[in-house]
Amino acid sequence: EKIAIKKLLDFRTELGLEAVSPFHIEVLSLDSYTNETERAVFNDLPLIPVMLVIMFAFSCLVYYRKDQVQSSCLFLGIGGVLTVVFSLLTSFGLLFFIGVPFSSLTASTPFIILGIGLDDSFIITGAYQRTDPSDHIASRIQHSIHDCGVSIILTTLTTVTAFALGTMSNVPAMKHFYIYAATCVFIDFIYQVSFFISLLYMNEKRKAEGRYDWLFCLKQNSTSTSNASPRDEAIMSDLETIMPGEGIGHKLLRWYCNLLEQYTFIRAVIILAFIIFASVSAYGGSKLRVAFDVTSLVPSKSYIKSFVMALESYSEQDAYTCTVFFRDVNFSSPVIQSQMHSYVNDLVDLPQITSYPSNFWLLDFQNYTQANHAASQTSSSSNSTSFEEQLDIFLDNDYYRVLYSNVIVRDTTANKAGAMTASAVILSLDNIDVKDVRDQVSFLSSQEEISRYYQKVLSSLEVDTQMDRMPFFTFSQDYFMWEYYAVAVDELVLSTVASVLAVAVITFLFIPRISVLCIVMFSVIMIYMDVLGLMYWAGFSINPVTLIAILMSIGLMVDYVLHVVMRCFEYHKYNNHQEDPPKTHVDIYDCLSTMGISVMIGGASTVLSTVPLAFSTSEIFFSVFVIFFGFVMFSLLHGLIFVPTILASFNFHYDDTKTAMNDTEDDPAQEAVIEEDLNNREMIMTAASEGGEK
Repeated sequence: EKIAIKKLLDFRTELGLEAVSPFHIEVLSLDSYTNETERAVFNDLPLIPVMLVIMFAFSCLVYYRKDQVQSSCLFLGIGGVLTVVFSLLTSFGLLFFIGVPFSSLTASTPFIILGIGLDDSFIITGAYQRTDPSDHIASRIQHSIHDCGVSIILTTLTTVTAFALGTMSNVPAMKHFYIYAATCVFIDFIYQVSFFISLLYMNEKRKAEGRYDWLFCLKQNSTSTSNASPRDEAIMSDLETIMPGEGIGHKLLRWYCNLLEQYTFIRAVIILAFIIFASVSAYGGSKLRVAFDVTSLVPSKSYIKSFVMALESYSEQDAYTCTVFFRDVNFSSPVIQSQMHSYVNDLVDLPQITSYPSNFWLLDFQNYTQANHAASQTSSSSNSTSFEEQLDIFLDNDYYRVLYSNVIVRDTTANKAGAMTASAVILSLDNIDVKDVRDQVSFLSSQEEISRYYQKVLSSLEVDTQMDRMPFFTFSQDYFMWEYYAVAVDELVLSTVASVLAVAVITFLFIPRISVLCIVMFSVIMIYMDVLGLMYWAGFSINPVTLIAILMSIGLMVDYVLHVVMRCFEYHKYNNHQEDPPKTHVDIYDCLSTMGISVMIGGASTVLSTVPLAFSTSEIFFSVFVIFFGFVMFSLLHGLIFVPTILASFNFHYDDTKTAMNDTEDDPAQEAVIEEDLNNREMIMTAASEGGEK
C-alpha cells in the first residue's frame, strides 16, 4: 500500500509540473492516517537534538563564570542535562522491556521531562551555594539536602501522583503516556539525589584543587595574580554568588518586597487582580468545546490534508453514515425479520436520522418475493421453496446482486446450503452537525440503548438465536472519536479532582497547617482556571493531546508554589531561634532572594525544553507548547508574586506546632544544626559585606 501511495503521489507531482493539466489527483487509503501519524513522529525526532543543544547552552550559561576554575559548565551544566537524559534512557528502556506500548503522544515525553528534571538540579545547586563555603564539601552537601530535600521530595511526590492517577484513563494511548511520564519523573529523582549529587561533589573538589572547568586534568598556574589559594577563591566565588542584592533578579525582588511593605493598598490591588483574572479565565474555560481534528496529528504537508481540502472544496459536505449489522439470528424466521424492521425503524426515529435507508435488502427481498408470489403459486413446488432458495432467486437478479451481494454473508459449506449468517444496511446520519460534539455523543448513546434493548427482546423470544452478544448493532469509524468525546469531559473532571485532592493530601502531610494548605490549593485552582482561559482565547479545544497536557501539568503547577511556601516557613523556623524575629516582608525577601532565583531558572528551563514543540510537523503539538508555557508562567507569577503577597497581607508567622519540617523541639542535634546554620548565615553576610572593598 505504501508503495502504491508513493507512486500515485509521484504521478500527482508530475501532473503538477505540466503547464496546463485538466486533472489533479488526491489520495487517501484505509491506513493513511496511521502511516502519516507515524511519519510525523519520525519527522519530529530531529527536534530532540535541537532541544538538547538548547538545554546544554542554557544550563552552561547558568553555571558559567569568568574564572575558568570557578566556572561549572562541564560537571553541572552538561552533567545536569545528562542526568535527565540518562534517567529518560533508563525509564524508556525499562518500559520497553516490560512491553508498555509507545505511541505518538508518548513522543512528547522527552521534551517535557527534560525541563522538569532540571528544576531539581537548580534547586540543589542553589541550596549548596547558600551553605558555608568554609565547610567541607560533604558537610555542605549534607546541609544542602537538609535545606531543600523536603521540598524536592514533596514536589516529586505531587508530580508522580498526578501522573499515576492519569493511568486510570479509559483511553489506552493516554494511559500509556502517563505510565511513561510517572516512571520518568520518579527515576529522574533517583538520578538527581545520586548521580547529580556525585557530580556536584566532583565539581567542588575540582574547584578546591584549582583545576580548570573544561580541562579538569590541568591545574591553574601557581603564578596567578591572586595570592589566594584555590580553596579560598572557591569560597569567595560562592560568597559572591549568594550575596543578596547584587543581581538584577535580587534587585527586582527587593523592590517588590519594599513595595509590599510601604504601600498596603498595593497588596489588595495585586490580590484582586489575580482573582479577577482567574474569574475571567474560568468563564472562558467554561466555553471550551470538545473537538479533535485528526488531520492535526499528521505532518503539515501531508497528502491527507490536501485530500481533505479538496474534498471540502469540490464536494458537498458528506453526512456521517453508520452500518447496521444483523448476526447470530435465524434470518428465515418471520419474527426475526419483523424485529429487524422494527430495529431499523427505531433508529430512523432518532433525531439524528431523517430518512429511511434507500437500499435495505430485507425490504427489497420481501417486495420481490411478494411480486413473484402469484406466479410461484402455479408451480407445484412453490410450497416447498425454502428461504435460501428464495434468496438465491433474489440474488440472481442482476440489479439486486450488485446492490446486496456485499452486504449479505452466507455459509456456502455443504451442510449449511447457503444459510445466511450476517447482513448489513447503511444509514445516513444526515441530521448530525459535524461541529456539534454533544449531538454525536447523544446518537452514540441512543443507538447503544436501542441495540441492548433488542438484545433483551430477542433473548425473551423462543427463536433459534445466539444471545451471548448483541445480534443487532451499528458501527462507524467515527465511533472511535465519539467514544473519546463521550468520556473526555468526565475524565477531565475526575482526573482533575483526584489529582488536586492528592496534591492537597500530600501537601498537608508535609506541612500540616490549614492556612498553608488553603494558600497552596487556592493558587492551584487559580492557575488551573488561568490556563483553561488561555486555551479558550488561543482557540484550542479539549482533545487527547490538550487533555494530557492539562492533567500532566496539575502536578507541575504546584511545584513552584510549594518551593516558595516551604522556603518561607523554613525561614520562619530560623527566625523563631533569633531574639528579634524580622518582619514578614523581610522573611519573604530572604525566601525569594534564595529559592526564588532557583525557581525562576527552573521555570525558564521548563519553557525552553518545550520550545522545539512549537516547530513540530504536527500542528497539535504546538498546543502542548502553549499550554505548558501558560502553566509555567502562571505558576511563576503565583509563586513569586501572589503567594508572597498573601503571606505579607495576612502576616503569617511560623507557630510552635510540630510539623514534618518543624519537629525539632526535643531534638538537641537538630537544634544544633539550626544554630550552626544561623551562625553560618551571619558569617557569610559579614564576609560578603567586607568583600566589596577587597
